[in-house]
Amino acid sequence: MAWTLIFLCKPRARTRLLVLLLVTCTLGSAYVAAFANSQAGIGAPARSIVSVFYPSRQDASSNLYRQIEDADLKYTVKQNPLLGMGFGKRFLQPTILPNIIQDDPYYLYIPHNTIYWVWMRLGPFGFLIFWYLIGALIVRGTITTRQLKDPYLQLVAIYIISVTFMEIIVAYADYQLFFYRNVIYFGILAGILMRLPSIDKQESQSIRTTPTQDSFTTKSEITHASANGNSQPTTSGRRS
Repeated sequence: MAWTLIFLCKPRARTRLLVLLLVTCTLGSAYVAAFANSQAGIGAPARSIVSVFYPSRQDASSNLYRQIEDADLKYTVKQNPLLGMGFGKRFLQPTILPNIIQDDPYYLYIPHNTIYWVWMRLGPFGFLIFWYLIGALIVRGTITTRQLKDPYLQLVAIYIISVTFMEIIVAYADYQLFFYRNVIYFGILAGILMRLPSIDKQESQSIRTTPTQDSFTTKSEITHASANGNSQPTTSGRRS
């Protein structure tokens, strides 16, 4: 997402971005091919990428747990179609999940998929408000990025939009909206995004109102010439 926004906002950098993309894809593919079966620490990212397409027995078990959990959440949503189930209640289990209360005491209250969690707890109206907030943040951020003049502030806006996408993607899989530190950080970023246009405007005004070195020199020369009596009077009137 960040690459796409920079590509759209920085036409002069598009060639370098394409070259960077090709180099990254080539090196990344070579890394995955070389370390996919390595048990060393350096091979952990490669194994994680491969496990998305060819999960190990442990990963397959974890995936199955999440699939059952998602099915239970959808069933719970259907039982409370208007107002949602509310907070503080266990979601329903038409398919019983493995008992992992020793590892996670809240596993029947907080599912891995916190997008479905919002839907199940708040119902369709709360779910719609949630997506309106996320969509408005992305649209506002994209427009702001195109309007900002300061390159640094543009990068800040691109970073915030990228984090928004990351937040949603991870929230589908692993408790992202439940961890308060993530939500607080995300809220701070949203507030910063709203302030970027005014900061950019202040920066632009300060640049326009700050006198340049040439203007200081000119004023100094005029003052020096006036003090020495070398200023020339205007000649618009007739000499008497």
